[in-house]
Amino acid sequence: MNKSSSEKGKLAEKIAQNYLKAIGYAIVEQNHRNFFGEIDIIAYKNDTLTFIEVKSTYSENITALEKVTPQKCRRIFNIANLFIHQKKNMYKKFAFEIICVNVKTKKLNHFTREFFDF
Repeated sequence: MNKSSSEKGKLAEKIAQNYLKAIGYAIVEQNHRNFFGEIDIIAYKNDTLTFIEVKSTYSENITALEKVTPQKCRRIFNIANLFIHQKKNMYKKFAFEIICVNVKTKKLNHFTREFFDF
């Protein structure tokens, strides 16, 4: 039975959250929404608030990273900017990362300090 896109995304996010916790991240929020859209995971580690986009795939030929477009990067930046503003400067250091999960094999790739070319 094929999983829906939504089910694949939720599974990928769960795999990513478990991985992040295992390597010392504290999950601040999941599926945070504001005026600009949604960010999958907001996490904290080493005095840095990190905004994480999770992308899923079943294919070995198409990497999930290819799904992160410049438009998506701008949207995530805007979501993060509003989140930071609403928290009244509680956080001083920020990062943007991408986790790509193959939901078929449960393997993931973690790309740190990503998407600056927008």
